[in-house]
Amino acid sequence: MRTGKYRAIVVLDYDPAWPTEFEEVKVKLGGLLDGIVADIVHIGSTSVPGMCAKPKIDVDVVLKSEELIPQGIERLKLAGYTYHGNKYNDGMWAFTTGRGSFGERVYLCAPGTPTHQKRLFFRDYLQGHPEDAAA
Repeated sequence: MRTGKYRAIVVLDYDPAWPTEFEEVKVKLGGLLDGIVADIVHIGSTSVPGMCAKPKIDVDVVLKSEELIPQGIERLKLAGYTYHGNKYNDGMWAFTTGRGSFGERVYLCAPGTPTHQKRLFFRDYLQGHPEDAAA
């Protein structure tokens, strides 16, 4: 849906299917990036039970080394992911599938990337503090 030049953002009540959707994405990404992945992690609002969210599954893919990022980028591009680059110059290489608020948002990064670490900390905090997540 478009209103003028802007698309509406869809935010839904928590869907208990989101963790299963993440697991399916994780298996797919594990196959596409076989041999170069250290970890695949569910992040963002859909990873916090009870939290409203855009129904876009956010995933951080930590590669085994920074040198593998170009290879990971090419593999995801070949698989049909839309490449958005390192938009914030923070070592997080962004990709999407789907349209608007739906689909997947995938980030490739090297081990120890500060933005990835901060996202994990924030997710873990909200998962452990449901009253703050509800607020």
